[in-house]
Amino acid sequence: MGMEEFLAIPEAPLKDVLDPAIWVEPRDNLLVPEYDRQRELINFLRRHAPKIFVFAIPNATRSEQSKLRQQREGAVYGAPDLVLTWVGGTGFIEMKNGKAAPEQHQVAFLNRLARQGHHVAVCRTMERAVDWLRIVGAPVPAIRA
Repeated sequence: MGMEEFLAIPEAPLKDVLDPAIWVEPRDNLLVPEYDRQRELINFLRRHAPKIFVFAIPNATRSEQSKLRQQREGAVYGAPDLVLTWVGGTGFIEMKNGKAAPEQHQVAFLNRLARQGHHVAVCRTMERAVDWLRIVGAPVPAIRA
């Protein structure tokens, strides 16, 4: 399966803004929260792809005070949920639930990463995230049925 088969054009208004180099998994009807989807992917990678270093970028703030503190510490509004590194490559994944689309500040951040030559994706399921990682050359095994 090639990258062309994975390229999905997101619904308007993002189709005019999101860089075409960013792969976007089509929306789904699964009632699984983003948190659970992200946790499933991280758990899979940590168990089955030890050559990939994956970590989350916390981006939820509970108060204005903690938001200001995070900004002073270098947090940037719109950063993707996950950073993945492996020998010879780096990827960034923004996880979304079945219906959500990236917000404008996330689109701007993802576009900047893609235009710098990084692998960038918006994923909804572990299976498609793993497929995308394999396509971009990450050392991850295929998911067995």
